[in-house]
Amino acid sequence: MRLEWIILHPAAPYAALVIGMGLCLFLFTSLKRDLHAGEERSKKKLAALETDCRRKRRSWTSAGTSCRIFRSSWFPPRRCVPA
Repeated sequence: MRLEWIILHPAAPYAALVIGMGLCLFLFTSLKRDLHAGEERSKKKLAALETDCRRKRRSWTSAGTSCRIFRSSWFPPRRCVPA
C-alpha cells in the first residue's frame, strides 16, 4: 500500500499545523487547570494553618493571663526605679 499521497498532499502541512496547535492548546489548558488546582489546594492548606495558629495563640494568651494572675497573687508587682 502506497501512503505517499498523505505526505505529498497540498493540505498535509496545514493539517500537521492544526494538529500541532491543537496539542499545544490542550497542553496549555491542562497546565493552567493543574496550576489552578494546586493553588486551590495551597489556599485550603494555608487557611487550615492560619486557623490552627489562631487557636494556638488564643490558648497561649489565655495561659499567659492565668500565669500573670497566679504570679501576681504570690509576688508583689515590680516597681520601676528611675535611673
